[in-house]
Amino acid sequence: MSNGDLLMTTLTLHNTSEWDYEAIDWPNVMTCLRRYIERYPKEATIESIMKELILGYKELWIVRDDDRTVSVVLISFETVLATGHCRCNIWAFAGSDGVEALFLLPQIEEHAREKGAEEIRIFGRRGWKRLLAPQGYDEEAIVLSKDL
Repeated sequence: MSNGDLLMTTLTLHNTSEWDYEAIDWPNVMTCLRRYIERYPKEATIESIMKELILGYKELWIVRDDDRTVSVVLISFETVLATGHCRCNIWAFAGSDGVEALFLLPQIEEHAREKGAEEIRIFGRRGWKRLLAPQGYDEEAIVLSKDL
């Protein structure tokens, strides 16, 4: 997508924390969440995500194209006990228009600042590094894993 296309996009980002349950486009949200779970099957289930949302451990943000949900973003906040450093973690940016919606990240950054976060961490694939570098994101670490 070129910069000219970004200016003409109909994508919008919404924090659903204050929304009524009925206002959320659940069929499309679930489709996006399933894509995340398929990509990271060890990290979450639909049930675990819903529980975290209900308990307030995570926030659900949705990307809409007009009135249809095309991507979801799951975020949480944590404070490092040793230092008091507060960070916002982006766990999922999943759906059909994730890359096209990256220009909306400053809205989450502002929300994170308002909640006292000093840093944002995004957990994702290595390919996101190239896409997020222009917005000031640096690779801090990589995670290596092995099934036992």
